[in-house]
Amino acid sequence: MLYEYTNKEYDLVKNAFRIGNWDSIRNLPTELKPFQVLSHIPERLQKEELHTSMIVQNKRVAKEILKDHGGLFNKFDYISEDYNQTAESEKKWREASKNAMITERPFYPIQTKRVVKYEYPFLGKDEVSTYAFLSQNDPYELTKDEKLRA
Repeated sequence: MLYEYTNKEYDLVKNAFRIGNWDSIRNLPTELKPFQVLSHIPERLQKEELHTSMIVQNKRVAKEILKDHGGLFNKFDYISEDYNQTAESEKKWREASKNAMITERPFYPIQTKRVVKYEYPFLGKDEVSTYAFLSQNDPYELTKDEKLRA
């Protein structure tokens, strides 16, 4: 006859405190005394068996109730729906958003005039154009005699 495994209690307690193990702390008895853990195992198995049997009985009762309604699903009320209901709801949503966009103020996308790349960028506040300034002679331009010297 083989001897009984004597470290079983020790292993159960040690594994209960380790991560990723089937045994957990809640399965241990409230008081840890010698031979208490092994005597607690049959009680725990009996509670688990009772719990699973209650679950099975509840499922049977639920299936019997559902059989009266004609299948595995609950009965539901059929509500008829128009074919174009989604298109109509989208149309109403678009009209509502258009009405929300209409305001009394006129639409001005840009308040300040943007300078185009070929326009002269250095205008004064009240200047319309700089043609008058650009058409004048350059005061720093070489005179005729200075051109001849060079």
